[in-house]
Amino acid sequence: MKPTQLLLFALLLVAFSQCSGGPKKLEDCPYGKPKAIFSEQMPGVTRHSFRTDDLSATEELTLGDSLSVTLIQSGCEKPVQEFRFVIQNPPPQADAAYWADRGVDLLYQLSSLSPELVPLSAWAQAVEQQIPGISLGEPFPVEQDTYVSIDRIESAGNVILMLILGAEP
Repeated sequence: MKPTQLLLFALLLVAFSQCSGGPKKLEDCPYGKPKAIFSEQMPGVTRHSFRTDDLSATEELTLGDSLSVTLIQSGCEKPVQEFRFVIQNPPPQADAAYWADRGVDLLYQLSSLSPELVPLSAWAQAVEQQIPGISLGEPFPVEQDTYVSIDRIESAGNVILMLILGAEP
């Protein structure tokens, strides 16, 4: 294919993808636009921000003086919550079970911040039951059509631990 044909094909593909019958904005979805689930009034939350765009919402908070958490909410028919925890000074040779266990602990910690967050403990329990067989980056089912994925990104002096709740493989 010539470069001009490739460019035309790409533009048409983008144009047709915009014409799909699905909602164009999260507020048009069955669950509506995402709302903040954390606040600075919660014990231990020292910083909090929340912003939305047409397709997702991002919430950032700090617990205490060191744990940074980002929550990205997206998806329309099947909402997805992606938690990103910045872990300072991680152990050098941690395996998948360590990171899954750490994610479970963090979900329990978040669930204790407010009665409205107690459902996060159910996610923690579902992940906890799967720990022996977890592979990083591989989604696993916690119930029919509902998945969890755990992964990490290493950088200088810290790790971003990612827990994706509700993801489909």
